[in-house]
Amino acid sequence: MSDPSGFLVLERQPDYVRDSDNPGYRGLYRLPPFSQELLAQGFEDPAVFHHEPAGRLEQLGFGVASGSPFMTTVGDMPTEAEAEFRQYLNDSGLFAGESIAEDYRRAYLAKWEEHPGMLRHIWEVFAVEGLPVTPNGDLEGSDELLGYRGGPELHDGKIASVSSFGSTLTVLVATIEGREVGLKFLDVQRIKQHQPIGMQLYALAEMAGTHPWRRFVFVNWDDEDEAQLEVISKGFESEPA
Repeated sequence: MSDPSGFLVLERQPDYVRDSDNPGYRGLYRLPPFSQELLAQGFEDPAVFHHEPAGRLEQLGFGVASGSPFMTTVGDMPTEAEAEFRQYLNDSGLFAGESIAEDYRRAYLAKWEEHPGMLRHIWEVFAVEGLPVTPNGDLEGSDELLGYRGGPELHDGKIASVSSFGSTLTVLVATIEGREVGLKFLDVQRIKQHQPIGMQLYALAEMAGTHPWRRFVFVNWDDEDEAQLEVISKGFESEPA
């Protein structure tokens, strides 16, 4: 399995899974549907990382999917694979054992992989009852300004890139002196953005959040520009790129 010490917590059953060829599937799924363009902009991933999950765990089975952006090969099983492997799926649309999941993973990579070089992992899937997940609406806190982060060199700088890996978001800012500053947000819970690339900054402001979450707002110099970027995370680091 990919990370036996942590969990990805996903929506129980999004509507579009019910319309798939495996409508009973209850495993890892791309939420929202994968977009390379949005990924390049650092779009909000639906996964919430919990390393000490609470609540009752019920094992549902084993699935096969990539790491981020979490594209399943079981919820969307190729037609050619169904004759050989669908018989091994249980009522949750997953494989009952890890060994048959591994057989399918190897067969998929050899016969049906559409993304050469994509890593496919076996994921053990559980249903969780009573997991204390903070509702998104409770994360933003208030509009109280706690201070400016990242240093004065961000003033007048422009966002050059936004990228994500797992639960970490990295924003590169090109300063007016021609240097780049890397802003790293750790254990990201939510990203709110609209065309942030090229946005000229007044500052990076930290607003009051809901503990343990911190809320960061990239303040746009142009009040009439619709570009925006806000991040809610547990940690923050700033360093030269």
